[in-house]
Amino acid sequence: MIPVIDVRPSCGQDWETACAYNPGLAFFQTEHWLHVLAHAGMGYQDKSLKIAFSDRKEVLLPLMVNTIKLIFPFSEYRSLPFGTYGGPISLDGSPVSPGHLTSILDWLVKQFNSRVNMILYETAIPGETLPAGWKTAEAYTHILDLKDGFEHIWNNCFMSKTRNQCRKARKNGISSRSGDSLDDFRMFYDIYEKNTKIWGYRTPPIPFSIFKNLHNNQDHGVQLMLAEKDGRTVGGMLLLANAKTVFYWLGAFLKEFKNLYPNNLLIEEVLRKCCEKGMRVFNFGASGPLESVKKYKESFGAEIKKYHTLNYYPPAYYWCSRIKRVCGRLMKR
Repeated sequence: MIPVIDVRPSCGQDWETACAYNPGLAFFQTEHWLHVLAHAGMGYQDKSLKIAFSDRKEVLLPLMVNTIKLIFPFSEYRSLPFGTYGGPISLDGSPVSPGHLTSILDWLVKQFNSRVNMILYETAIPGETLPAGWKTAEAYTHILDLKDGFEHIWNNCFMSKTRNQCRKARKNGISSRSGDSLDDFRMFYDIYEKNTKIWGYRTPPIPFSIFKNLHNNQDHGVQLMLAEKDGRTVGGMLLLANAKTVFYWLGAFLKEFKNLYPNNLLIEEVLRKCCEKGMRVFNFGASGPLESVKKYKESFGAEIKKYHTLNYYPPAYYWCSRIKRVCGRLMKR
């Protein structure tokens, strides 16, 4: 481990420096996303840190905290919520080493001794054993390299079936437009809410307040693209961009229009515009265990990129959460 010698709250200048030296950062690794979360009325507080080490290395750690009720109230520290990328960000652009990461994990446990979750996208995890109590899991996203331009992507990356589905969408009257107004975001959220019920959720995992705050950040890389059929909005995709990277965060489409392939049309047009703007990476997001979603993304030429999640559960949190789950099952009987 490389000793931590100073920790203090981050400031706006720190984030400007981080973005300047790390052009590959996702939108989630900017202070714009932190502001979206902190003002969503969900109880999240921005506790992001600037950490200095004995070897003069400095990093930012985006960090949000909220309180949950198990048997007792517990603080949860996340870097970052909703499965979005967090982890330490170098302030000089050089990689954050496993030794630096190990020291951060050790410091977090000693300082907070509470539930901590961290999603690492570019940071390598330690090859040796993690600090006591930490567990790691591997996940993956899908990345499409845009550097060769759209024509190359269309002819060499899209599967022939995928190209035909894009053509079919146009033939069947699917069109696209940018959704700029709050009403557009509300319309998209209504479709998203319907989709979440199909996916098995009682209430949407992401509240409208997040979408409202994203609407207010359109000058900072947020874009909503909508698909329409005969003037009716049938779906959309929410894009979050920073520097040269575009992240396809959420997509939602009306089930009855699925066979008209509105999602394919939007992806085609978004990729074309991204290439025209000089963007370099399009991130399709995680697919989880859904093999059909994985194959769908790969039909556009996207390739798997692995990353890791880290979790720390203090003993008291672990046992309280288990007792709460057992009690919940008993009450349903």
